[in-house]
Amino acid sequence: TRTDILKALQERHMKPMETDTIEDKIIRSLTVEKREGRILYSGVITAEFLDPLGNASRGLLSMLMSKTAISHLQNQYYSCSLDKCSTDFYEVLGIDAHFVMEIQVVKTSKLHSKVDVSIRSKEKLIATSRMSILHALDE
Repeated sequence: TRTDILKALQERHMKPMETDTIEDKIIRSLTVEKREGRILYSGVITAEFLDPLGNASRGLLSMLMSKTAISHLQNQYYSCSLDKCSTDFYEVLGIDAHFVMEIQVVKTSKLHSKVDVSIRSKEKLIATSRMSILHALDE
């Protein structure tokens, strides 16, 4: 029937595509805001973020910081890849914790950019990262 077809199409739309990775799914769930030359991503820690101890996985938070920084630069440059990364973690995040990730491009040259990324939750600094990202201007 028509309602069965519509229901199947809605379910298909809600499920991740086969080409979607967990990173893509998580990044799409974040809200983005541009303010004073900075990019702010905000979201809530869900079950997908958790490690076996019930805290947000540091590996996943590192991935999230690098992927969002690279995706921000890919809007301006043809190809971007992570060259160097130094990340420090100060606090843990539990499930349902709201967080804000701030991305600021510190310096850009012809071949690479320096980017600072920080994660905060309830005004507490959770993690910081300084990245060097290589890029190309065109194909």
